Amino acid sequence: MKPLALSTFILVSAVFAASAAEPAATPPPPKDPLVVALEALKSEDAMTRRRGAYNLGDLRNKKGVQPLINALNDENPFVRTGAISSLAKLGANESAKKILAMLGKDKDSQVRQQAANAFANLDIKGEVQALIKALQDESKGVRFAAARTLGSTRSQAAAKKLAELLTSPEENAGMRRVAAGALRSIRSKETLPALEQALSDEDLNVRRQAVQAVQAIGNKGSVPKLKKLLKDEDAQVRVLAIQALAKFGDHSGIATAVEMLGHTDARVRQQAANAIGRVGSGKKTIASLKKAIKNEKNAGVKRSITFAIQRLEAAEKRKAKQ
Repeated sequence: MKPLALSTFILVSAVFAASAAEPAATPPPPKDPLVVALEALKSEDAMTRRRGAYNLGDLRNKKGVQPLINALNDENPFVRTGAISSLAKLGANESAKKILAMLGKDKDSQVRQQAANAFANLDIKGEVQALIKALQDESKGVRFAAARTLGSTRSQAAAKKLAELLTSPEENAGMRRVAAGALRSIRSKETLPALEQALSDEDLNVRRQAVQAVQAIGNKGSVPKLKKLLKDEDAQVRVLAIQALAKFGDHSGIATAVEMLGHTDARVRQQAANAIGRVGSGKKTIASLKKAIKNEKNAGVKRSITFAIQRLEAAEKRKAKQ
């Protein structure tokens, strides 16, 4: 039995040796991501088509434009939404006419919302009027998207309508916030009365946006309304008001900022120090900062106060040389 066993062992060893000598099979090369995305866009499964639509946008390959335009007719709204998003990423203005029509007519609100978003990157005649009309869409999401896009494109033609939304008692806080933000970007002088009215809005985010917009387009006539905000319940509103007032030559807010250096919230103290560094002046203000830093334990606030002191001292040195 031993010779037989030895023969078997030799035979098996020879087989393994031969197998080891054979070269390993070369794996097939990976598929081109563009090809994969295009194939996905043709799938019978809607979620696969949706994934393919978004992937074509991520690839930033112009070869995906026409298939994506075709996908705008897809029966599934998620696929249409993905196609619009990717066409916007690709800056495919050849799709703008179709997407503009979808903004006004598509039955799905998410599709209309994405269409409104798209015109931050796409350009076509009539888009501004279509977006202004979309401000009256039954869907909040569509209306918000239209307002944001009008703001990002600084559409002066939309300023009046956005100002009406900002001051309308029928609009919710979310819409007023978006309208205020858009008007801040547009910077139309004709909207100043509406923005000044919004300085007293019950929503703190509306007030924040309104202060910044007034700072950008306002004038000395805005000072009395801004001064009222030095007592606002929101620290950031107070800080923004201090900065806006300083732009118009009124530094009465510095006293408020110095007072805020004693606040219990470190974030408020840091905001106050930053504001003083930007718009403060004078040896008295520097002395207040040096007093505050002695008791400050928060490292971040200390850095802001130190920077404010350095800025103000540098400004004093420049004055002395003049």
